[in-house]
Amino acid sequence: MKKTAAGYRLIFGYVGIFIILIGIICLLPLLVLPFYPNEVGVAFNFYVVGGASITAGLILSIVLLRGRDKARLGKYQDFILLVLIWILAIAIGAIPFLLRGDMNFTQSIFESTSGFTSTGLTVFDFSVDQNTYGYHVYTLYRSLLIFFGAVGLVLVLVSALSDRYGMRLYSSEGHNDKLIPNLAKSSRLILSIYSGFIVLGTIAYMLAGMSFFDAFNHAITAVGTGGFSTSPGGVLTVGGNAIAIEIISIFLMLAGATNFVIHLLFIQGKFKKVFRDIEVRFMLLLLLIFIPLFITSVYFTHSSSIGDLSVFDSIRLGTFYMISSITTTGFNSYQPIIMLGPSVIFMSSVLMMFGGALGSTAGGIKQLRVASTLKGVYYSLLSRISSKRIIRPRFYLRYGEEKELTDEYYSESVLFVVLYILALFVGIVAITILPLGIGFDDAFFEVASAVTGTGLSVGVTHAAQHPAVLWILAVVMFIGRLEIIAVYYSFLRLSRDILRKETI
Repeated sequence: MKKTAAGYRLIFGYVGIFIILIGIICLLPLLVLPFYPNEVGVAFNFYVVGGASITAGLILSIVLLRGRDKARLGKYQDFILLVLIWILAIAIGAIPFLLRGDMNFTQSIFESTSGFTSTGLTVFDFSVDQNTYGYHVYTLYRSLLIFFGAVGLVLVLVSALSDRYGMRLYSSEGHNDKLIPNLAKSSRLILSIYSGFIVLGTIAYMLAGMSFFDAFNHAITAVGTGGFSTSPGGVLTVGGNAIAIEIISIFLMLAGATNFVIHLLFIQGKFKKVFRDIEVRFMLLLLLIFIPLFITSVYFTHSSSIGDLSVFDSIRLGTFYMISSITTTGFNSYQPIIMLGPSVIFMSSVLMMFGGALGSTAGGIKQLRVASTLKGVYYSLLSRISSKRIIRPRFYLRYGEEKELTDEYYSESVLFVVLYILALFVGIVAITILPLGIGFDDAFFEVASAVTGTGLSVGVTHAAQHPAVLWILAVVMFIGRLEIIAVYYSFLRLSRDILRKETI
């Protein structure tokens, strides 16, 4: 009789498979060495990590899963697996940074977390010798962390190796929609659309004057809404036509923050369904409201560092930062956001919390949840002033179809919003109680940027920052990427299993 892999044997067996994927990710940056042979000295940093990860993953998966039927994961065990996968990805992904020689353990974990969570906050040092520290290899590595982290490690692996229980783990990572019924084919289609935007973005950036290397990296981090740049000054400081690069970046950021189902409907020419979607309409509404507010606020900013701004400059800065915030990309324009005044910073914080579409690469609460919560509030207020005899249908539009706004779905949306705000509050308190002189305003913006996966900074995040602040922000980034609920349920189930002494 064939043995069965169940419980923690199954969990760690699956972990082994994912460790193989993480090892492959660590090896991919070495593909640039033929073009930058002077950086071959850093190859060992990636070979040793990638090789060890692949070997360990193979051993773990073979020992625990080979020759066994796979049972169904228990209640909430899929969340334990998901959290383990991401913790190991961040830990393994940090080792090449640590081996680089100029980053300590805390900085390495922070950079890896920021990459995999597609946040974009960085402590990366661009000023070191490029050959010794492998500038191009490490820059591509940072971008690849965003590439895989933004679309999801589970989605990437499911696209290659699907199993009959893959959908549970797939959904746990935040993928709520399948483009087509078959899970593996749906994942491949998402990766194709995602990669297609990156290819188009690379071509567009090159036409705007960027080198291929800069264009490719920025296309990844724009569509992945990660915000990492090949230059410490940001996307507009790498060369080329600045205005063209801004426009291209705006389109790529919006593409990344849009649900992949909407992209497929658009490609298929089903435009009516596209514009009869609650998230598309909500995004258009936010653009119509906040772009003028950003532009007006920037125009009336008279910072000693900036001086009076022209109408054109105000339009550039206001539009760029509004879209960089709502898409949770975190790209900087030619002026740092901290120079644009408190109203811009506050509005950016709010938009970062809203975030992009559910099922996109963007972070935040997600627009479907925000819009559903607001609709629920509207219906609740309407019912209070209406006759008790009147029964009003409660619905929202999703992909052109009317969906019922049930009490259960409304409650789930409200719960998520509350937990998200609670995570934000805890992060702010944790930073402000440290005797480092970081004020509430700066802490609020930085933690909001971290929990939403945005990456804009008002100067709190830097290489010389106190390790405690970097760890707090890293934890917040991790919780925000896994959308809080997954982390909560994983610890709930793990605690119960420990008390019951459940083992492999």
